[in-house]
Amino acid sequence: MNESKSDNTSYSGYFFASVALLLLISGAIKAAGIAYGFRGMKAGNSVIPFFSNFEVICVAAIIELAVGCSLLFVHDLHLRKLLVYWIVSLFLAYRLGLAIVGDLRDAVAFEG
Repeated sequence: MNESKSDNTSYSGYFFASVALLLLISGAIKAAGIAYGFRGMKAGNSVIPFFSNFEVICVAAIIELAVGCSLLFVHDLHLRKLLVYWIVSLFLAYRLGLAIVGDLRDAVAFEG
């Protein structure tokens, strides 16, 4: 079975475009939440206690928007894979941190 390189590239292109779209939407929603100023943003983050929820969400929004744009405009397949692996590892590390500290409710639950 000899797959042509163009077939792999087209499928990977759709994959990276869909990941980029999801990251851009997620980053834009976080940015809108920051602009709206939900209550609870000043509280300390349960996983990274020396940062507030506001700071963690700002960094997450910036990273998601940057990686999403990079996936759309960078054409090097290895760099695209690295970016996806990197952001997925960040998400997993944060979720594992939530599990370890016993805070498994939604990571962005702002209650007054």
